[in-house]
Amino acid sequence: MSMNIVEHRLTCIVCPIGCIITVRMLGDGLEASGYRCSRGLDYVRQEILDPRRIAITVVKVRYGDTPVVPVKTDKPIPKKFVREVARLAAYMEIEAPVELGQILLENILGTGANLIATRSVRRIE
Repeated sequence: MSMNIVEHRLTCIVCPIGCIITVRMLGDGLEASGYRCSRGLDYVRQEILDPRRIAITVVKVRYGDTPVVPVKTDKPIPKKFVREVARLAAYMEIEAPVELGQILLENILGTGANLIATRSVRRIE
């Protein structure tokens, strides 16, 4: 019986060293080499098995001193949801004023993360 082996090369971004880590997927298992610390091993495990990102986009603002407010998720979400967050935000519109850190949408797409404003927007009439 032959085992399907998939190999990936990643540059660790946890610290300035930037180790080049080779990861081999052996069925359900993972084998890594090239990392210099346990943080590098944790990073590649996360990146291969469950990659996550902070989603960053903008939301339209009515009556604001700017037409949009930049927003982000307050914690990393599964990478597969990042585009969906951007699509959802494209349909949103909020009314000014908006405060820095204001939660605009809780538990976005069931990820447990909130969509928050990263800038204040004043109201204009």
